[in-house]
Amino acid sequence: TCGRCCCWQFRDTPNGPVLLHEGGEFGVSTFTMLDPDRQNGVAVYANMSSSPAVKACCYAMLDRLAGREISDWSGLFDKLNAEAGEMTTAHLMSLLEPFAQEEPSRSELIGSYYSPINGMIDILDEADGPILRVRKAWVFDARLEQVEGNLYRGLPLFRGMEGLSRRNILVRIHRENRTVRLNTAGFGIAEKVS
Repeated sequence: TCGRCCCWQFRDTPNGPVLLHEGGEFGVSTFTMLDPDRQNGVAVYANMSSSPAVKACCYAMLDRLAGREISDWSGLFDKLNAEAGEMTTAHLMSLLEPFAQEEPSRSELIGSYYSPINGMIDILDEADGPILRVRKAWVFDARLEQVEGNLYRGLPLFRGMEGLSRRNILVRIHRENRTVRLNTAGFGIAEKVS
């Protein structure tokens, strides 16, 4: 069974019940597990946005404390994380398919955009490809990698910011009224202003 109490999860496992709690924000991941039958507990707090790594470390330490052979938790959580990422991307692509357009030209993409949520956003033309910079929130800064047509993926510029800047960004060009908009989760819609 799996239940929740005060944001703690309770799970039955082949090795007995465990309580766990996880969290993270701005380049930090946390994971805590308690094994009440053996009176063991592990808490991992890491300065990185890698939930799979933190979970794997916690599960491995709990195995060690319980005297069990340590499983390949890292491989398992990396695999699950990759599968979840693929499913999320496939789902987003299916939602965005009706808005698919050809690739925007460099001049259509590069410029300054205004977002009611985050203020000014710049897309800069750099040798390695376009860079997205949020003027008042550097944690979102990312190199834009084209996925397909007018869909880009943000690759974080700063280590530990993966959860914030790794986003899919749809560039919609409305040629009839010459507007260019960025649509993305977390930024909402940003319209090109220059």
